[in-house]
Amino acid sequence: SRSVNVVGAYHGYFDSDDDVISDINEKNPDVVLVCLGAPRQEKWIYKNRHKINAAICIGAGGTLDVLSGNVRRAPAVVQKMCLEWLYRAVLQPTRFKRLAAIPKFLIKVAAKR
Repeated sequence: SRSVNVVGAYHGYFDSDDDVISDINEKNPDVVLVCLGAPRQEKWIYKNRHKINAAICIGAGGTLDVLSGNVRRAPAVVQKMCLEWLYRAVLQPTRFKRLAAIPKFLIKVAAKR
């Protein structure tokens, strides 16, 4: 059986990436969970990945929201239909702007091929 040691946490309201990265590297984690919300967390990881001394960085904001009980998952039938993203968008209309970017992204990916 393996155990997990949480070695630190940092709020998302920081001015300097360097301070956060120094704190992370000082604690020497194997895994860094970045919970800034999409797409901010993914952009932050991409921008700073070469400075962080961890085996892996994961954008996990939505996951921790669910695990902490702050956000409820969609009903099982919606999950089985793979429409949980739509359920969350209906409950949080501010997500529609981000979701609208997905088709643009897919078109760019297809064009690169």
